[in-house]
Amino acid sequence: MNIKKFIVILIALIFYESCHKTPTQIDQIELREGLSASEFKEAIIGKWQSVYEIPGKQNIEYLELTRQGNAKIIIKSDGNKKEYKGGYSITFLRPPTEGMVTLAELTIKTSKENITLSWVNFGHHNAFPVEVFFLMIDKEPYGVLQRIA
Repeated sequence: MNIKKFIVILIALIFYESCHKTPTQIDQIELREGLSASEFKEAIIGKWQSVYEIPGKQNIEYLELTRQGNAKIIIKSDGNKKEYKGGYSITFLRPPTEGMVTLAELTIKTSKENITLSWVNFGHHNAFPVEVFFLMIDKEPYGVLQRIA
């Protein structure tokens, strides 16, 4: 009888642990070129910090995207920073194709205006000697962002 109780308790504990995983326990998709649409939408979720700025242009200093469709962005221009919050959507500038860089447009809808990030992709940046993938925004406001969470 003790073995049956032990097995029941063990099964209950396993079930309890599997039901109480937090969102931080979800594996992140490996950043790379040529992601499918669903992989790209999953890979872009997270907190991103700028690692490179183009002088004299609008640059993204910080970007946060959640699974619930919420966004926070800080744009820096001429030493001034502006923070925007709102829902976001992703559209693809061309259909994701294997062997090609996935290019997207990310629109953040705030209460006052829409912020559009164009030519969003994952890639390398020639300012960094290592082969690290960054979240790149290749049209103004520009961004070379590294995942921080």
